[in-house]
Amino acid sequence: MHLGSGIGLAVAKNMALSHNGVIIVSSERNVGTEFIVAIPLNYIDPN
Repeated sequence: MHLGSGIGLAVAKNMALSHNGVIIVSSERNVGTEFIVAIPLNYIDPN
């Protein structure tokens, strides 16, 4: 087991929100936890 300061998720949340993104969390006991950071891609037409 790895113990951290707990600040990483807060930083990731602020970064995702500042880019209009979200964090999706999936967790299963005795298996693990998955965090997905989704940030929208905006295409800007150069013409």
